[in-house]
Order: sequence, then C-alpha cells, then structure tokens
Amino acid sequence: MEIRHTFRIYMEKGHFEILMEDFNKHMALIAESYQFLEKRISDLENKIDQKADAKDMYDFMRAMHKDLDNKIDQTAERLDKKIDKVAQRLDNTDKKLSKRMDQLDKKMDTMNKELKGDIQQLDKKMDTVHKELKGDIQRVETKVDAMADIYADHEERITHIEGVLHN
Repeated sequence: MEIRHTFRIYMEKGHFEILMEDFNKHMALIAESYQFLEKRISDLENKIDQKADAKDMYDFMRAMHKDLDNKIDQTAERLDKKIDKVAQRLDNTDKKLSKRMDQLDKKMDTMNKELKGDIQQLDKKMDTVHKELKGDIQRVETKVDAMADIYADHEERITHIEGVLHN
C-alpha cells in the first residue's frame, strides 16, 4: 500500500519523470542482481559438473589401477610358474650332469688304470728290448773288435808280405 501512496504523491506533484528514473534504476539493479545470480548459479553448476567429472575420472582411474594390479598379479604368477619350470629344468639338468660327471670320472679312473697297466707293460717290454739291444750291442761290439783284430792282423800280414815282395 505504501508504494501506491508514493506513486500517487509523485503523480500529483508531477514527478512522473523522477519516478520513471527511480523505476529504471531499480530495474537496472534488479537486472544486474539477476545477472549476478545467473552467473553464480552457472558457476555453481560448473563446479558441480567438474566435481562429477572429477568423481567419474577418479572412479575411472581406480578401475584402471585395479585392472593394472590384476594384470601385474597375473603376470607375476605366470613369471613365477615359468621361473619354477626353469628352476626344475636346471635342477634336473644339474642332476643329469652330476650323474654324467660321476660316470665320466669312473670311466677316467678305469682308463687311467688301464693306461698305467699299459705303460707298465710297455716299460717291461722296453726294459726287455733294452736288455736285448744291450746284449746285441755287446755281441756286435765284440764282433767289431774281433773284426778289427782280424783286420789289424791282415794289415800286418799284408805289410809283411809287401815287405818281403819288395826286398
């Protein structure tokens, strides 16, 4: 009621232009306030959208992280199984090599014993041959000495015969 009363006073006194000016100022303030509120509402809606986007992104990242953890666990399990297989193969190979090395050591021992026996037989044969050669050498030397003596005797006789023939 008070606004109607103020409006009548303005109209009675001829202040319609002032009233319109005040009205326009109030309308401008209302429009400015309305724009401010619209911007504020828009900013709040953007923040809500950003928070929703951030939550979606967070949920997405958590899901990816969980997926990566699962893949890492699966890969680790596969690698553990492969490592176990390789370790088992290495263990089996080591056992086979150890067994083979034992067999080779036994074979080498047998071969060494056989070789020592062969060397001992060879040494005996060489001793026998050496003794036989030594005997043969002594016989040859004896024969050579005898031949040298015969040769010396023949030389003496030839010299003597030549001396008789020249005289």
